[in-house]
Amino acid sequence: MRFFTTGMLVPPGLIVRESPHSQGDFYSEVEDGLYRYVMKYDVSRGIYIGQLMDSKGVVLMSWPLGGAQLTGSVDLLGKNPHANIVLPDGDIIVSFTATDKMMARVSPCGEVKWFKGDYYHHSFDIDNDGLVWTWLGSTSTYSQDQLLVSINPETGEHVEEIDFVEDVLKEDKFAKTMMGLPEYFWDEQIRSYENRASDLFHPNDVEILDEELAEAFPMFNAGDLLISLRNLNYIGVIGREEKKIKWGFMGPWRHQHDPDFLKNGKISVYNNNFLVGPEYEKRTNLLVVDPATNRVINPMSGDYPYFFSETMGKHQWLNEHYVHITIPKEGRFIEVDTRSNQVVYEFNNRAIEGFNAIVPNSYVLTREYFNEDPKTFACNRDV
Repeated sequence: MRFFTTGMLVPPGLIVRESPHSQGDFYSEVEDGLYRYVMKYDVSRGIYIGQLMDSKGVVLMSWPLGGAQLTGSVDLLGKNPHANIVLPDGDIIVSFTATDKMMARVSPCGEVKWFKGDYYHHSFDIDNDGLVWTWLGSTSTYSQDQLLVSINPETGEHVEEIDFVEDVLKEDKFAKTMMGLPEYFWDEQIRSYENRASDLFHPNDVEILDEELAEAFPMFNAGDLLISLRNLNYIGVIGREEKKIKWGFMGPWRHQHDPDFLKNGKISVYNNNFLVGPEYEKRTNLLVVDPATNRVINPMSGDYPYFFSETMGKHQWLNEHYVHITIPKEGRFIEVDTRSNQVVYEFNNRAIEGFNAIVPNSYVLTREYFNEDPKTFACNRDV
């Protein structure tokens, strides 16, 4: 947003117009005892922060994710965090956007406990063993030489690595055909998958099939990996042991993010619905697919809330009917009762009147998630 529009000197892309469909902040009716965590750009401080709120929107804890408040030998000033996950002890693991080439574990005091200077990107998920899974680009976030890696959260060291091209795709003729990958893609002389400029896949999520959900998915096994390839409009499940694609589906989502396993044996997808053409409405929604039949439905069909984020995006089903939706490019998150399509909770990251600052992600945590009351975390400076 330009300076003459907002009067603020901030990097491009961080300030957005408030959605005309926003109802403003409200949560007075919510008494669910859950925490809401949001990673947001804080205009007043000029850095990204993580913020934990109670169900009434009262801030309980704030983490600096950049700038002078971080201690140690790593300078994260001016860096743009993307993926992040709060650990039960109050530390945060965070990775940064495409050109920043870094991932770190940061304490509530802003101390960088460990740092990795590689292209980790887009998302994190924790498996039943407590390992953190993410994507790692060998030469670039956008190159085709991508790895799925699990990381020890205590040390930052790799525990398991799966090379998406060499281990999964290379011998899978069906998957290669479905993705439209020619045989010369693997030619030793060409090695086109190392072309860092083409961004063929743009992997943006990995989720582990937890043991408690595995029974609902007889096609898969606990530990299998659900992935999203944005630029192919593709989601799929990789057998972790076999290193083969067990199921995959291309579309009808467009530039999707954050596919999630659901308790009912289906997979929910954040459909950004970007690049659909001028004759279509630019409107983001959620789609749910049954991997056993490939049948797709919109769980909020009818007059559901209007929101749109051309890039990024997260969602989280809180139960069968309530869903938490992050809308980064509108600088807000909402929660919707899908039975009535009513917004029951909304948070806007207000910058100035009529404008919000970006919200890369947010999610809900239970009261039992943390090892201790977040109010007792050391260096809780922003409550």
